[in-house]
Amino acid sequence: MFLILIGMAGCATDPGCGGDDPCEVSGGRYLAWLPDGWNGRDVLPVVVRFHGHGGTPDGASVNPLGDAASEAGALLLLPEGEAETWNVTGIEGFSASQRDELAFMDAVLADASERFPLDADRRLATGFSQGTSVASMLGCTRPRDWPMVYAMSGTFWEPQPAACDAPVPVRHVHGDTDSTWPRTGRPIGPATQGDVDESLALWRATNGCGSQTETFEDGPLRCTRWTDCSGAPVEDCRHDAGHVRLDGWAERTITWWSAP
Repeated sequence: MFLILIGMAGCATDPGCGGDDPCEVSGGRYLAWLPDGWNGRDVLPVVVRFHGHGGTPDGASVNPLGDAASEAGALLLLPEGEAETWNVTGIEGFSASQRDELAFMDAVLADASERFPLDADRRLATGFSQGTSVASMLGCTRPRDWPMVYAMSGTFWEPQPAACDAPVPVRHVHGDTDSTWPRTGRPIGPATQGDVDESLALWRATNGCGSQTETFEDGPLRCTRWTDCSGAPVEDCRHDAGHVRLDGWAERTITWWSAP
C-alpha cells in the first residue's frame, strides 16, 4: 500500500526511518508513512493522527486513514503516546504520561521536516477520543504548524484554553449516545473532560463566527456549519452512535481536509 522511495534520482538522502520502522525523537517516537508513487522530490501534505487512550500508532497497513491519506498524496504521521496515553490534563499524576506533548510534537514536526519535504500549508491534525485532545491543543496553540483540525469523540480537558492563537478550520464529530465522552464531558478522578459545545464556542470565537448556520448531511453525519466566520469555518457533526468511528470515517476526514 505504501512505498518508501530511497536512493532514487531526486531523493538526496535516506530518511533513516519510515513505514513500520519508527522515527526516534526526544521524548518518544512516531511512524511515518509515505504515499504510494511519491517521486522523492515533491513536497508532501501532512496528516498527523493521534490514537485514543490505551491505543498505539497502528501501522498504515491496518489503519484506514493510511489508504485515504495515500490517495491524497499525503505523508501520514502516527505519533506514539507514552504508556499508550497522552498527558492532556495538566494534572500531575493523573496520566501515566508526564511528557510535554506540545514539545514532543514540536520535535516530531522538526524531525519529519528534516527527513521529508513537507508542505508548510497543507497539514491536518486529527485524532480519536483522548487523541483528539492533542490534535485540538495543536490547532489552538500551534495554528501555523497545524492549520486544520478534525476532532472525533473528544475535545479539550477542563479548563479549556481561554483563547486560541489564530483561526483554523475545524470539524467536530461526536455521537449523541457517547457515554465514554459525553458531549457535556464527565469527571474522571481529579480531571474533567471538556464540554463539546464549550469547545465549539471557543473555536467560533477564535474564527470570528456569528450566528448564521446551514445544515447538511455527510453520510451518516448531521452537520451544522457556521457560515459567517471571518477567519475560518467551524462544523459540528453529530451521529446516532456512541464512542465509535463510523464506517468511512477516514475517507470523510481526508475529503473534508482536501476540499477547497
